[in-house]
Amino acid sequence: MKEFSFSTRIFFGEGALERLRKVEDKRVMIVTDRFMAGMGVPDKVASYLTRCQVTVFDGVVPDPPIEVVAAGVGALRDCGAEAMIAVGGGSTIDAAKAIRAVAKETLHIDTDRWECFAIPTTSGTGSEVTEYAVITDRAKGIKYPLDSKALRPPVAILDPQLTVSAPASVTADAGMDVLTHAIEAYVSKGSAGPGEAPQRVLYGRTGFQLRRSGPDSRHGPRGGRKAPYRPRQNQRHAAAPYHRL
Repeated sequence: MKEFSFSTRIFFGEGALERLRKVEDKRVMIVTDRFMAGMGVPDKVASYLTRCQVTVFDGVVPDPPIEVVAAGVGALRDCGAEAMIAVGGGSTIDAAKAIRAVAKETLHIDTDRWECFAIPTTSGTGSEVTEYAVITDRAKGIKYPLDSKALRPPVAILDPQLTVSAPASVTADAGMDVLTHAIEAYVSKGSAGPGEAPQRVLYGRTGFQLRRSGPDSRHGPRGGRKAPYRPRQNQRHAAAPYHRL
């Protein structure tokens, strides 16, 4: 037996952060890393919230270890959070998923009812729409893959303005990641059972279409017109979730 489900609501495109204005009068914890915090990204995100008390937990590191998750749960407990926002790359979103899940079990908080948002700042991992997270045990040198539908973020916000500060190498790597997985979804036979194949073809094709449908060269720096973000970054950012479905 196989099952296919998709429950994350995705808001994408320029101005997608406006969705956060509906978050009102809550204690919100933003999960991020020190680089993003230093760039002022959490403050930018917090500016869209309405009358909210915001706490920023910026302790996430690449391949987040168990200690980071424990520290995040402690920060969540101390601030009495009622909602969570993850802002960053795959490691940040994975850490936020784990923090939310562990808080439910250890603090006996019904985090399933929370407003929780995943806001990626890269376009390659697709963690904002999956039910998986990878946490590291540094002492044992082991990575633990967590797998639960409860880990899937209820809402993903894909705003291209958060990707323009990424280094060119990161942008290129993320684009290749999306393209590679779109190809896999489109041509794979071994992993697609009856009923699943049409869905994989659909999402593979959608990823291709989003990637190649960018505006023409009159837009952006080469055409002489200034833009708040590179149009093809918008297309790639919107395509990223499809390769993880």
